[in-house]
Order: sequence, then C-alpha cells, then structure tokens
Amino acid sequence: MSKYTNEVAEALLERVDIVDLVGRYVELKRTGRNHKGLCPFHNEKTPSFVVTEEKHRYHCFGCGAGGDAIAFYMAMENLDFIDAVEALAERYGLDLDRYKVQNSAQEQESAILKKALYQVNREAAIFYLRKLKEDSAAQAYLNKRGIEPLTARRFGLGFAPDAWQALTDYMEPKQHPLLLQVGLVDRRKNGNGYYDKFRNRLIFPIQDQRQNIIGFGGRAIGDDMPKYLNSPESVIFSKGTAFYGILQAKEALGKLRSVIVVEGYMDVIMLHQAGITNAVATLGTALTEAHARVLDRYVDEVTLCFDGDEAGRKAALRGVGILKAMKAKLRVLTLPVGQDPDDFVRKNGAEAFQKMVQEADPATTFLIQAAKHKYNLNTPNEKLEYLKNVAMIIRGLDSEVEKSYYIDYVAKDQSYDSNAIYREVYGFSKARPQFEAKKQIEKVAIDPTQYNAIFELEKKILEIALRNKSAFDLICTDVDLDQLENSEVKDLIKRLELYYRVYDTVGHDEIVEMFDLDTAIRLDQMARNSIVGENLAREAMVTRIHYKLAKLDAQIAELRAEREKLEQPSANALSVSEVSHLKLVLIRKEMELKKMKTEAVKERDSLRGGTSIG
Repeated sequence: MSKYTNEVAEALLERVDIVDLVGRYVELKRTGRNHKGLCPFHNEKTPSFVVTEEKHRYHCFGCGAGGDAIAFYMAMENLDFIDAVEALAERYGLDLDRYKVQNSAQEQESAILKKALYQVNREAAIFYLRKLKEDSAAQAYLNKRGIEPLTARRFGLGFAPDAWQALTDYMEPKQHPLLLQVGLVDRRKNGNGYYDKFRNRLIFPIQDQRQNIIGFGGRAIGDDMPKYLNSPESVIFSKGTAFYGILQAKEALGKLRSVIVVEGYMDVIMLHQAGITNAVATLGTALTEAHARVLDRYVDEVTLCFDGDEAGRKAALRGVGILKAMKAKLRVLTLPVGQDPDDFVRKNGAEAFQKMVQEADPATTFLIQAAKHKYNLNTPNEKLEYLKNVAMIIRGLDSEVEKSYYIDYVAKDQSYDSNAIYREVYGFSKARPQFEAKKQIEKVAIDPTQYNAIFELEKKILEIALRNKSAFDLICTDVDLDQLENSEVKDLIKRLELYYRVYDTVGHDEIVEMFDLDTAIRLDQMARNSIVGENLAREAMVTRIHYKLAKLDAQIAELRAEREKLEQPSANALSVSEVSHLKLVLIRKEMELKKMKTEAVKERDSLRGGTSIG
C-alpha cells in the first residue's frame, strides 16, 4: 500500500523550484526562457542539458535523460520515490501529513519510534566527533592508519572515550532507553543504570542513503577484544540490507554504474581517500539477497573484492552464490595473499588497484578456478570429479554463448576433450555439433487492435525527416501532410516543415527558439528511438511505397465495408436500383485502387533486393 495519496507528487512539484534544485548539482545559465548546463548523467563538453522553469522539467539532448524534479532528485541521490518525496518535502517545506494514507496506530507508533532512534544516533555521533577532536591518542591512531582529516570529516569518524559512562552521562536520562534499543549502552548487571558499549574505540557512523545514522562500528584503539564491535540489529538497522559507505559512494555509483564491495570500514575509507569512491562494505555479515536488490538499484556491474586469504576466498564464493541472480554483471577481484584493499592501495597506489579491478575475473571464471582448490588435479579420479563439478557450474549459466565459451575454456585449461565436457554439460550422448540448424521462425499474427501499420509508417516518415532538410524533401515527396492520421506525427512534421524553411539541420537550440522546449524534447525522443539506415534515398523510397500500400489497403477495406452495408436492406432506405448503382460505383473504385496497389507492389518488389525494409 502506498504511504501517500496520489496528490502528493503534484503538490510537491508545485512547491519545488526545479531550477533551484538542479542548480545545486549543475551550474546553470539562463538561455532565453530556459536554463542550460553540462549534463550530470553523462560526460560532455558542450552543454546539452536544459531545464525549463515553466514546464517544471529537465531534458538532456545528449543522453536523453529527462523528467520532473522528483525524477531528477531520485536519479541524483539514487533514492526510491518515497524517500525522494520525503527528502524534497523536508527541503521545500511541504507538510506531508496532509497527504499521508491513514495508517494504523501501530504503524504510527513505529514511525515515531524510528524518528526518535535516528535522533539519538545523531546526537551520539556528534558526541563521538567532539571526543575525537579532544583525544590526542585517537588523533595519533588516525595518523598511523594514514587517514587524512578531510577523509575523517567526510565519513564523520568519532572516538568513544575509555570510560564506562561517557556517552551515558552526556545524554539525557530519558534518552537512555533509546540508547539501549540501538545498542549504544547496556544495562548494568545489578539493574541499576546503564554503561557504554563502545569504549576506547574509533567510531564509524553507519548511514543510509538518506543520511540517517542507523548504527555504529567501533575499532579498538588498544588491545581490547573484539577488535571490531558493531551495533546490534534494531528497528532502524539491518546488517543484511545495509552497506558501509553507501552515502559517500552514492554519487560515484550513479555516474559509474559500478560498485566495488569490500569487507571492512578501513578498506572503504582508504579506497575513497585514494579517489576510488565507488567502494562500499558489508557490515560483518555475509552478503544477502536483500543486499543484491539494493545493488541492482544502483549499478550495472559489481566487483567483489575480499582479502587474499582462505577466509576471503570463501567469502567471495558465498557472495557469488548470493549475487549470481542479479541483473548486474558480477566480477571477483582476488588480492595477493595477506593483503586487504587498505594494505594494497597504500602500498601500490590507486592506479594499480583500478587496474586489478578492470582485470577482475567474471564470476564464472572465479568459480571454475576456485573449484581447483578442492581437488588434486594430478590424479585422474580427482580430475574427473573436478570436471564434473565444473560442468555443473557451466550448466547453470543462462547464456548458450557463455556455456560454449566456458566449455572451451575448461577444455583448454585442462587439456581435455571439449566434446566430453559438452556431453557432461548437456547430458547428451552425441558429440558437440559443429553447426546448429536454424530454428523455424514462427509466424506471429499481428493483432490489429495493437498495431496500426499507417501510424507506424507515419512515425517512420518523421524519423527519416528528422535527419535533415534533404531527407525531409525525400520522404515527404507525394505525401499529403494534411492527410496524416497520427495526430502527434502530423503536428511534429508540420512544425518541421516550417523549421526547414529556415534551417537545413535539426538543432535543439533552434527548435526551442522557434517553437518551445516541449517540441524539442518530443523530436529528440523520436529521433533517439529511431532506426534509420545510411541509404536515406532508398529507405525514403521504400517507406513511401509501404505507406502508399497501407493507405490503399485501408481504402479498399473501407470500400468493402460500404458494400457489406449495402447488402443489408434493413440498414438503408434506398431502392434496389439505387443500391445496385452504388455497388457498381464502389466496385469500380475498388478495382482502380487494386490496380494502383498492383503497380505499387511491383515498385516495392523491384527495390527489395537492396533494402532492409519490407
């Protein structure tokens, strides 16, 4: 069920100043009625990103990104709709209570509790931050680990003093039960009061995508055990869905569409400090399906990077098993034994680490190589077991191309017969075929209610006309623009006709100047979705012929429908002689149209040898 009524988006868009919002991310300059800047969604040197205050919209003529203020904020901050609405409402002063769907008393209590827990975590983070600035030993530890002051501030690092009640005494007594719920304090054994859970530890605040502090991690400064201590799970913190560094990485994830998943807080911090800002870490737990869903929202490629020891290899194996169902491409980076990302980047630098990321193995390659650790491949029996295991891995792939690739990969790696591996993968008794027969393509009946040939061909006419003035003249020859049936195409092509009286090529700035941004966007979207060959003259000719045939077919169908009506005497008040005369007129018209169609078919067939259409 939706959290808010349908009216909330409209109310919010009326409140949000889209120029102000976009201007927080993009340097905009006024150009006439609109504003323009470099697109934040792709790299460009010449501004093609336009914001219209009048229409409350943005559009990039370079990459096609566009939408309203909510869509822009969702894209920039990688938020879902509800989170984006709530964040924008808070920023622009919209009272969301007016638009909330009525919730149960239990749901309302839960929302109030979560808000209070976020607040108590925020106050605790401020306390830890102040203590870090005051403690020389903690500062010395940061220097020892190579953490620069700017990095510490970016991640909000803090310090928990070596005292039993430092935080407890700092917070108000009425907040102590809340501190207990988020795991920052614990009850004394005698039940009389509370004591701090985090003591003499470097503090890592864990934030979600909306800047809420949902938990904390603590690294012992001295020899205390455990070395790392994390907040327990609570109503606002789930280790199975959260990532450390997701807030700081959010911008890079949106731009790069790739993420590097590491194991520890320090790995994330040092990678970010080195300029590798698309790194995040799990929180002391194995990857989960919920983690996979979070990553699928952000990226198209995931690189798992775990420590180069046995434990790291096992963690990577578990991670691949969980993440293999993702839509994103999955790769695995194996570091040298005894090194973690923190060690590696400090010793070898960011460029060397990025090179390793680029060369990371695809997940299937990693699984095949990892399987070798379970067998002694020098013995025939174990080698056979290994090959059977690998065949199962290959069998699980969705792509036939990938299956074929890995059959050859394993055969070459193990100097083994690829036909034998093929039979093990597919369970066939025959050898691997050299050529696969082409499958008979089934004819699919076109539902006339879902497909209108004339409308589609008119779109094609517009797509060709968008190329330039010469293309417009080629395609629109002998086409009566006033008789176009697709109203949207008719409107746009009539505007193009006016435009080409002044310009020879389509430019979005000129379109905006002559008409408006909405026209420019519509034409850009049409051009972006078009598939037009390089031989414009031929394609224009064939499209015109097909359009002519479609119009003739439509006219013939109308004539037949009229004749069928005349066959129903009760449906008209005409005499028998009048009906006969009209039938004869309709038959003659139909014969003329069929003759025209025959000529058009001959013309089409004469061109079929050299066109991709038809």
